[in-house]
Formats: sequence, structure tokens, C-alpha cells
Amino acid sequence: MLAYYVVKFFSWIMCVAPKCLRNLTAAILGGIAVVATPKWRMQMAAANIQECLGVDKARAQQIAEKSLRRFGRMVVEVMRFPLLNKDNITKLVNVEGLEYLEEAYKQNKGVIIATGHFGNWELLGATIALHGYPMLSITRKQNNKYMDRFINEYREMVGQKVAYNRGEHGLLAISRILKEKKLLGVLYDQDTNDDGVDLKLFGKDSIIPLGAAALSRIYGSPVLPCFIHNSEEGGCTVKIYPPLYTPKSKDREKDFYDVTQELVVILEHEIISHPEMWFWVHDRWKDGRERFAVRKITGERQEGILKEIMQQTLAAPIAYSGIGLHSGKEVAMKLLPGKENTGIVFVRTDLSGHPEIQALAENVSSTVKATTVSENGTEVFTVEHLMAAFSMMGIDNCRIEMSAPEPPVTDGSAAVFCELILQAGRIRQSEPRKIYAVDRAFSVYEDDKYITIQPYDGYRISFVSVNAHPALGTQYFDIELTEEKFLQEIAAARTVGFMSEIKQMQQMGLGLGGSIENVVIFDDDKILSETRFDNELIRHKILDVIGDLYLLGHLRGHIIAVKSGHAFNSCLAKQIQAYRIKEEK
Repeated sequence: MLAYYVVKFFSWIMCVAPKCLRNLTAAILGGIAVVATPKWRMQMAAANIQECLGVDKARAQQIAEKSLRRFGRMVVEVMRFPLLNKDNITKLVNVEGLEYLEEAYKQNKGVIIATGHFGNWELLGATIALHGYPMLSITRKQNNKYMDRFINEYREMVGQKVAYNRGEHGLLAISRILKEKKLLGVLYDQDTNDDGVDLKLFGKDSIIPLGAAALSRIYGSPVLPCFIHNSEEGGCTVKIYPPLYTPKSKDREKDFYDVTQELVVILEHEIISHPEMWFWVHDRWKDGRERFAVRKITGERQEGILKEIMQQTLAAPIAYSGIGLHSGKEVAMKLLPGKENTGIVFVRTDLSGHPEIQALAENVSSTVKATTVSENGTEVFTVEHLMAAFSMMGIDNCRIEMSAPEPPVTDGSAAVFCELILQAGRIRQSEPRKIYAVDRAFSVYEDDKYITIQPYDGYRISFVSVNAHPALGTQYFDIELTEEKFLQEIAAARTVGFMSEIKQMQQMGLGLGGSIENVVIFDDDKILSETRFDNELIRHKILDVIGDLYLLGHLRGHIIAVKSGHAFNSCLAKQIQAYRIKEEK
């Protein structure tokens, strides 16, 4: 009981103290948090950061420490809740995407606010409530009943109602709040151990709570992902994402899976963008104590040669002619069987001596509107569609003879190349296929664009495309890649072009072989081509990722990309290759 009044007194001091004293208090509390945290948790946090974000050890330790030190500031901010009201909250917290909340609320179906243990999640709830949206927060009961009483009092002080995540009363409160068309706040980044969806979080096996998706399906309520992070000026920024909806198909489990997967992708994006904002010292994957409380991480690599999978090449030669997408030049192309361990080799038959170019990540020389590989002064470009077909059709070794520097555009996709490979047939070879299974994360970032690959038992791509064109907007696609799924979902997707860019591209000597048949063309407000998919753009983006990364050979991992293109894909491939070379020494 005494602790309750001590904390109340401390809150009063923080309410009257000048800013300099509050900052000092936050720094001291943050330092105490670092010192008081068990060593094994700090080791676990740093290791998880390395594995999830692909940073070096020093940077991982820095992020782990910052994620703890920010709790000092978080405590001070909560202690000042008695001062918060609807008039001053906007001075402390900037809200991005408030229009999504306004529109969702107008649907009169209630709104599910989904967030994680990210930034000051208590202030996030207070901000939304003080903007005039009645909110019920689902929380876990504190071990200390007096601290539980204190924090719930302060939540209610800023306009939130509280219900525990276990027990009959909590369920009744949840049902009532959505029936009353109000807001429900949930934390979805905990491992539930029981009821949840089996998903990968940064390539690690996780059970993600399905509460948000399930409630959305029951009540028709939109799910709004929301996150808060600190700003350099001392305030905070809340980011509200567009709403998600759980469909009501015959496959309920798939409905839950799809929406929860989208939530996971958004969570990963936020963590990557603001890594120090997540609660890294929490044993999220339930393996920290086992890994670090007794012994240190071994750091063993998991690259392997899967001997049961053998290399393949074409069973027969393939001849195909056409024009290049960018050059507009006629090209006669032959795909010939390749010997074991020779990889994909381009041969320029139009040049003296028939020079060869190895299709390798380190040979990428340009990524302007396409991927170009060069060797000894000789180049071939726009190789990504053909490389994607080789990747997913399992062609390890092939010689490509070309009478010009660019393969035929065919129909602008990889579908024709896949059909040709199927017609020719494939034969197993005597050497095992080398598959590189990433054992850590690799990432490339620039502003709001990034691409990362995480450890994963399979090959998967999650892509977010954001385009200002009214017919495109924001698109999301997630696929676990197999040959069958590639042929059904990705291979036929064509490249996209815009009328506003075509003249400029042609002046640069690009897009000279493009047409309305082999390119999905947009003018200022509509689509001029007949599309094969409603979201053909993002499917082709994934096609490009597959082709660009096959310059590394076969991979195992989960690729997560936002607004990525050839340049980012190539940077990621070169980063991985540099690491492989370093490890092999």
C-alpha cells in the first residue's frame, strides 16, 4: 500500500517539476533499467536484434540499451497523465493518419486499435481517447495489486476504460464496447502460448494473438494498426495505418491467418523503422533463458548443401526470338543445357570471341529500370525476368546465347520462359544443389523504402507497394514460393509503365520495345492495358525480386520489402554475397 502512495507522490513531483529535472529523472530511471536488467536478457536482446535486423554486434547492443533507457522517459510521461487533456494533447503528440480513424469510426461498427509493446503504448491509448474516441484497453493484470490499481487509475484519468485479457468480465467488456460501436485497444505482439496463429516474426516461429482478426470477423469492425514513437524534439508521433478487415469466407482459419499476417508485416516494418522503440528485453520467443541464462550463443552458421536436391539443367535446347524491352532490338536467343556447377552464363554471339558473362550478384553494373550484369567490359541487361523463371523452375545451370545485349521481352513477364522450360524438360544432374539458408538478417534502408531478408524455413516474399497513381495506391502481397504458386500467381505478371514517363525513358534509350501488350500502361488516371491481375504491379515487383536475388543462387529466407526496386534488390544481394565471402575465408 505504501508503494502506491509513494508513486502517487512521485507523480505529483513530475507534474510540477521543470523540464530539466524531468529529463534528468528520465535519464536516471533509464540508467537504472539498464543496470537492473539481468545480463542474460541484455545478451538475448542484442542477439535477437542482430538476427532480426541484420546489424553488427555493436549496433545491436546500442539498440538494446536505448530500448531500455527510453523507459525512463515513458515513466515520466505516464506520471504526468494528470496534466493531460483534449486541449494540450496535440502539443505533446502529433498524429499521422487521423483521417483513417475518423472514417473507420463513422462506419459505426466499433474500431479495433492494434498495437504492440512499442514506444509509450500507454500514451498512445491516452492520445486516442483524448481525441474524443471512447476506448477500452485490454491489458494484463499486474503482479502487484497496488501498482495495478495505480496504472488503471491513470488510464481511466485520460479517458480509457480497462479490461483484463483473461476472465469472463474481460470478455463481456470486449463484447459490450464493440456492440456500443466504440474503440477497443489490443496488444498483438505477445506470444500467447495457446490461442493464436502460427506465424513467423522476423523468421522466428511465433504464436500471434488472433484476437484482433477474430473480433473483426465477428463484429465487422475495422482493425487499425497504430504505433507511437519518440521524436527528437521531445514529443511523440502516432502513426495510424489504413484499416484492415477480416473477411467471412468458408475458411475461417485462413481469414484469421491472412489478417494477422498483415499485422505482423506492419509490426516488422515499424520495428525496422524505429528499432529502439520495441521492448527487446522481453523474452518474445520463449527461448532467451535457455539460450543465454546458462550459455552464450554459439553463432554457428546454417548454410547447407541439401544433398537430396540435385542440380538441374534443360533436357533439350530452346530457341526463341523477339525484341528487347528497352533496346527494341531484334534478338535470337538459345537456351542450352549447362554442365554441373557452371551456373547461369550469358554468351554474346554478336561480339567477337563470343564473350561470356556470369549471372552473379557481384557482376551487376546497373539497375536503371532493369538489372544489367557485366563482365570484362561486356554486358547483358533486363535479365531479371529470365532469371526469375530459372529460379522457380529449378534451372541451376544454363548457357544463354544471345545475338544482342537484351533477352526478348516476350509478353513482358516470365510466363513464356517458364512454358519454354516445361516444353524442353528438365534433367537431374550428378551434383547436389547449393541452397543458401540465411542465418541472420540482411537489410537495405533509405527513408521509407527498404528490403530485408530474415531466416526462414522456406522461400517467402512479403511486399508492400505504394504508388500515388489513383488506380494503384497501396498494395500488399505475401506468398510462400513454390514452382506451382509461382506459375499461378507471379509468372504472368507484366512490368508497369506510365505515359508520363515513356517519352523521357525513350530519350534515355529505354522502353523502345515496350507496347500496350507487353507492358501494363497507365495514363494520368486510368489503365490503358488489359490487366491479368487486379494487383499486377505488386506481383511483378515480386517477380523482379526473385530474378534479382537469383544472382545469388537458390535461397532460403523471408524477404520483406516496402517500395523496393532493382537498386535495393541488388544492394541486398551484394550485401549477402559479401557476407558469404567473408564467412568462407
